[in-house]
Amino acid sequence: MWQLLIADSLLRGSLSLVKRTCGKPNCRCAIKPCHEAWVLATSRQGKPRCQVVRRDDIDDVQQRVAVYKECRAGLRTLEAMHKEEKRLLRGLIDQRNMPYE
Repeated sequence: MWQLLIADSLLRGSLSLVKRTCGKPNCRCAIKPCHEAWVLATSRQGKPRCQVVRRDDIDDVQQRVAVYKECRAGLRTLEAMHKEEKRLLRGLIDQRNMPYE
């Protein structure tokens, strides 16, 4: 999560290497998809979106997606800690509760 403090930018999404066809009828990919391309899967306004990533940008996109994933993992850790803290505090309240009789 500390990455959020020092990173210039992050990128929400998932980066995948996919094999695809080019559409040329005489290409070998017409039989079996074989052209590799990096694709960034994201969503905008609730709609899924896939973008082909340029070769020159692959390293940058990989790094920004990794920072996003680290921040998400940090957030999950904080949420789990918060849940545990709430559980402990409720336990203390229950232990110290002295009913009026």
